[in-house]
Amino acid sequence: METIYNGANPKALNESFDPTEVEEIKNTLNKQSGDVWLVNTARLEHQKAFDITIRALALLPMNVKF
Repeated sequence: METIYNGANPKALNESFDPTEVEEIKNTLNKQSGDVWLVNTARLEHQKAFDITIRALALLPMNVKF
């Protein structure tokens, strides 16, 4: 029997990236200077509370994108 945990192992993550590629992605997605992007890669399940996040967006500054 083997236990498989949810989530990622931080020790297995690679922190290296190509800054040029990051800038290309920002340009492709039209990210403006000062924008704050919230990203959630979880399943669209009630338990994950996406509805609360979406309602909270109305209370945040316009530079916060989801």
